[in-house]
Formats: sequence, C-alpha cells, structure tokens
Amino acid sequence: MTMRCQYPPGPPVITGYADGSEYRVIENTQGRLSCSVTGGNPAPTLTWNCINSGTLETTSDGTVTKTHVWTAQRNQDRTCTCRSFHYSGEKTVSIKIEVLYPPTTPTFRISSTQVNGTVKVIRNKQLSVSCISSGNPPPSYTWINADMATTNRQDLIVSSVQNNGTYTCNVSNSMNPSVGTAASGSNTSFIDVLILYPPSIPMFNYWNISGPNISTRELDVIRGDTFKVACTSSGEPAPAYYWDNQGHNRILTVTNITTDRSSICKARNTMQETVGQILTRSATASLKINVLYPPSVVTLKYHNGDSSLVSITTTLNIREGNPLMVTCSSVSKPPPSYTWTGTVSATSGTLKVDSAVRSHTGKITCNVENVMARTFANPDKTKVGKTSRGFNLQVLCNYFILAFYFNYCTFIL
Repeated sequence: MTMRCQYPPGPPVITGYADGSEYRVIENTQGRLSCSVTGGNPAPTLTWNCINSGTLETTSDGTVTKTHVWTAQRNQDRTCTCRSFHYSGEKTVSIKIEVLYPPTTPTFRISSTQVNGTVKVIRNKQLSVSCISSGNPPPSYTWINADMATTNRQDLIVSSVQNNGTYTCNVSNSMNPSVGTAASGSNTSFIDVLILYPPSIPMFNYWNISGPNISTRELDVIRGDTFKVACTSSGEPAPAYYWDNQGHNRILTVTNITTDRSSICKARNTMQETVGQILTRSATASLKINVLYPPSVVTLKYHNGDSSLVSITTTLNIREGNPLMVTCSSVSKPPPSYTWTGTVSATSGTLKVDSAVRSHTGKITCNVENVMARTFANPDKTKVGKTSRGFNLQVLCNYFILAFYFNYCTFIL
C-alpha cells in the first residue's frame, strides 16, 4: 500500500529581488524575471501577470521556475505579479517594473505656447524660454549660446536680449539598470532668436540705394534737373517707406525741379514677437533740396547826385566832369559776380568813375555770371550761368560859348 502525503509549497520568490522591490530595465533591451517556488505536493502552478510576452517554465529538484522575458518599451512601468496556485491556497510575490529611456528631443515653450524654429523678440525685452524633454530618469538641462555663459537649468532667461543668436538646449541622463551596464542618454535641439528693432533715422542716397550718401541731408541741384533720392533705414522687420510728397515709395522722384523744397521720409515697421507684444514704430528725416539757378534779368540803375536812383534803359546822358555811378544787379543762386566792359571797366557790381570825360562815351556792358555746383554730377558737376546788359553812355560838354568844329567842343574864353 502506497501513501502519498500532500503538503503545501513554500512561498514564491522572484530570483534576486525581494517582494515589492524594483526592477529597472533600459528601453529596447531584454527584461528577464524568474519566479520560483520550492516544495509542495502536488507541485504548484506558477503564472506571471506582467507584460504580454513569452514565458519559460522548468522544474528541477522539486523547484518550479517560470521565467518571463520581454523587450522593454517606455511607458511599460507597472507592477508584475507571480502567483503560485496550490490546493492549499494561493500565494503571490510582486515586483515594480521601471523602464529607463534617454531624453526625448527637446521642445520649447514661451509661457504656455510651444515655439520652434525662429523666435522673434523685441530688442531690450526679456527672453524667457523653457526647454522640455522627457526621459527616465528625468534629464538635466544645459543652455549654450556664444554670447553667454553656459546655463545649467531648464529655463533660459535673458533679461535684456540684444543680439540675434542660436540658443542650444542639451539634455542628458544616466540610466542604471538592475542588470547590466549603465548607459548615458542625450539629445539636443536649438532655437534661433531674431531681434526685432524699430527703424533707425533714415539716411538718403542719391539716385538709388547704392548711390552716394547724402550725409548732410542737403542736396544742391540746378533748376530744371530731374533726379531721384532713395530713403534708407535699418529695422527688423525691414521698414516700409513713405515720402510726404509721393506717398508709399522708397524712391523720391523729382522731375524738372523749379524751387527749393524739403521732403520728409518716414520709415515705419511693426514688430510682432512670436509670443508677446506687437509694436509699431517710425522714424523720420527731412531732406532739404536747394535749387540753383543762373542770373536772369539784369537791372541797371544810375546814382543821381541827389542820391536818387534812375533806371537805365538804353542810354545814359551825363555832363563831362560829373561822377558816374551805375549799379548792375541780378538775382541768381549762388549770387553772381559782375564785370564791366566797354569804354569803362570794373570788377564789381557797381561801376564808379569820379569824373566823366568825353572818352567814356560809348557802349558799356555789365556781364553777370555765376557757377552752379551740384552736390552730385547730373550729368555734369558744375554749370556756368551767364547773362549781360549794356547801355550807351553820352558824356555831354560844359560850355559858355560853344562853336561846332567837326563835332568837337571848343571853349572861347
């Protein structure tokens, strides 16, 4: 007669781990847990409640072992339980699974808004960007930029941003599995910061934006000229241009100019931050245009002895021995120079003779000239303006008894 004694098995044990402890495994590597129970008649049944994957069961020397094997993936963290089933009762042992994985590619946030690529910030404003990455264990953060010291924190804060630049966020962690060799994980991402700033005070260039600079903001031209002036200002974004005489246009075009004028250019832009403010700003500058012109109408006036002025048309009669003073005048820009030619000559605007004699009789001409110098050649740099006007001078004789001899005057004493 054979007797079979029934008795319960010992408690299940996860090899190498206490009940409720933690098992760390790196993503994409193999996880392996063995659960064993010793003794028991009849032999107990083991099951794993874990990650759906393969199991292997072996029995040796009264010990039943069931091994659970799987490829670890992130977000599989859970508690796995090994159950021992026997007529005498059910017993369990558990272990916490933690999957380790390297940092994800960083993303960026300003306030609660996700940003990427280029971030626009108004100059002198604060830049505050958070670098976001997930990893297990959580990553450490390092910000790198050429214009600042390396910053070891998740949030980048620049109190007064000045320059365009690339800001790089590096993330890293160290993964230490329960079994096997530790591994390092890292990732990186960057944002480009574009500084927005208002238009500078406009500058002027002759003819086009590549032409010579009108540094004095003053331009000399000659009456009748046609020319162009470009307005140039730096700003981000690039400004729009408005001329008070011509509306929305960067280039001022002037055709057949006749009089002096001042033209005002306004440069304006709207700065819109990626996250934050929208500001519109403008700057203006005035261009003074001086119109040069040649002498035109020439006026001749005789200074009579009583200080009165007499306009000369074609002929001036004075008595011999009297003083002669004639003023020549003409309007031009720049003012003209004067020269007198004929029976009497001079190099000023006023012709003066202390005592007229008969040899002064004849044609006298006032020559008027100015030199008009453009700021820039169009096509020539300078141009000479000329005009003249003359009159006939008749010097009359003084006499007591006058006899005519071949048109000569003789005094009889």
